[in-house]
Amino acid sequence: MYFIAKPGESPLLFSKIPPSPIPDADLDAAIAIPPDMSMKAVGADETKVWLELETPDLAIKSGWVKASRVVATEPPGLEELDPPSFVKNCTLAARVFNQTPAGMKYGINRDFLIAYALVQTGTDTNSVPRNVAQDFSPGPLTGPFALSQIEWTNFVESSDNTDHYVANDISTPIYQCYGFAFIVGKATQALSEKFTVTAPESSGPYIPNSVELFLYLVTGEAAAFAVVAGATAHPDHPIVPLLTQHLGDRTDAVLSRYRRFFGSPEEARSVKAAMEKIAAVFDEALKRSFSLVRDLTPEDVIYFVSGTLPWMVRAREELTKGVHETKNPANAEILKYFGSTGHVTQNEDAWCGAFVAWCIANCGSELAAKSVRKETAATAASWKSWGDTEVSIGTHEKDAIPEGAVVVLRPQDPNSDTTGHVAFYVDQTATDISLLGGNQSNSVKISTFPRAEVVAIRMLKGFDAVPSLGIGPGATDPNFEMGTMGPFTKEDWAKYIDVLGKRESTNNYRGENQYGYIGRWQFGADALIDGKYVKAGATPLSLIENHWWLGKLDVGSREDWLSNKNKCQDIEMVAYTKRNYRSLLNIRVTRTMTQNATKAVLAGLLATSHLLGTGGTRKMVLGQDGSDANGVTGREYFQLLSEAFGGPGMPPQGGS
Repeated sequence: MYFIAKPGESPLLFSKIPPSPIPDADLDAAIAIPPDMSMKAVGADETKVWLELETPDLAIKSGWVKASRVVATEPPGLEELDPPSFVKNCTLAARVFNQTPAGMKYGINRDFLIAYALVQTGTDTNSVPRNVAQDFSPGPLTGPFALSQIEWTNFVESSDNTDHYVANDISTPIYQCYGFAFIVGKATQALSEKFTVTAPESSGPYIPNSVELFLYLVTGEAAAFAVVAGATAHPDHPIVPLLTQHLGDRTDAVLSRYRRFFGSPEEARSVKAAMEKIAAVFDEALKRSFSLVRDLTPEDVIYFVSGTLPWMVRAREELTKGVHETKNPANAEILKYFGSTGHVTQNEDAWCGAFVAWCIANCGSELAAKSVRKETAATAASWKSWGDTEVSIGTHEKDAIPEGAVVVLRPQDPNSDTTGHVAFYVDQTATDISLLGGNQSNSVKISTFPRAEVVAIRMLKGFDAVPSLGIGPGATDPNFEMGTMGPFTKEDWAKYIDVLGKRESTNNYRGENQYGYIGRWQFGADALIDGKYVKAGATPLSLIENHWWLGKLDVGSREDWLSNKNKCQDIEMVAYTKRNYRSLLNIRVTRTMTQNATKAVLAGLLATSHLLGTGGTRKMVLGQDGSDANGVTGREYFQLLSEAFGGPGMPPQGGS
């Protein structure tokens, strides 16, 4: 049975049944239960005065509440998936995993997480992932990633669960993002360890692609290993008998659920044909993944850079030298590249990673040089987690990949190369990608590869601006200081935050609303994650638990934030708005209007971004206005701030 607070009541949750009268110390330690929180009953005292309830979203995971303060309610259904939050947390979850030791070695891809959810729950190429429960034997599959309770429990009970997720969190989409990221990481590691061949000429661990990861996740280790091996050894053999040998009592359920990939036993679809079918479906899902990131979290898309990337200048200089292998003795130029890695050799071992490392480490940028992880840089796989920005591997826009972005490919020929390749992006078509790299036909050259072989594209923030225009981080704009941007002066900034603060909270630093947004400018969990105040995966409800706070500016609790400790709210308001400004310059639809914006138009664009994110601003200028949970539209915020600066009430219109 489930319970909810009575209307008008604010029941307290106690870790144990307190004596009567309740001591002040117990009252101080109790937690107020939020309205509308559904709680499962797990027991009651003998008199039925006190109920023991599960409250996994609170600091006390289960505790005691006075029965008179709550009423019975229906069991909660799965919460509806919020697409922008889901896409953002896929990005953050991949980033969290890639910062772990395992992630630095193997790396996972944000786009695969989104694409997998689309394949499991989407209905067409224009869909978004859904939070649903689906029948499956031996137990139901839950959420956008179609996880079983066994999979989730294994994650919850593992050492990877550093943020204290619990069993019930399987029903929360953004929590699933973090659990699934580690599940994909384990799958990547298992496939890599199984198929890596150790040899001096190897460029590092085997790099599985989306098809192999999908097989591992839906069929299990034994079946996936057999199919991946069979794709090389016996590609024309039927896949169903191969799967049947390893699936056991799950055979009928798996073959039924994934029939569109594996076919029926009567059809006798080959291993090669099945993998090609999976690849085709994931190709469309990855393209859709890029569209979702572009439309919903455009701050995670990098479109342009400050002239030519400095490491690309260095790479093209090496290209003109005609560097190629000389075998015995080894070419001194190639050995030079290994000097920027931890791989010590006097031979021409696989050197694609060494070439990329040397170009970045010796391009004249301290920021770029510090980004090279020297100890692992010689391996292609290690570059899957390089930098701090993931470029969508499903991108189909011409300028959505900066020239010089680091591209990682899966093994080209499993018969002769069990590792992968890394090089710099030059150009792409719908089917092919051109890369400048080392060890391409044993030389430094520009070569073309199948677009489907791309497993990661990475970039480094700090190079996605145009200094000559006076925009972006590190720009020459004299106003690009604390509280100023574009045409804004410090006086304009003071006016902007005052008008916006009045609308958000009547300029109350301790303001909070029913959805958990807090402070003078009503920051939510996602914004606080971006600002590095709280851990990735935090929700508005979890902010009451101190362990989610990271201690930035010595802010270690929700109370510290509400008290504006060390002016944290003021400082983050500047930083958050500048991130939105930078993103508006990065979005094709809003770029020109932001560059040329008057103070009034800029104020309106920034206010809309504050309310709905820059994805919401993009939609607004395309004529697709959105609203927040309270029904407030982006146009209302644009009008409020634009008119405060004497400008038009209507936002500019653009097109993509």
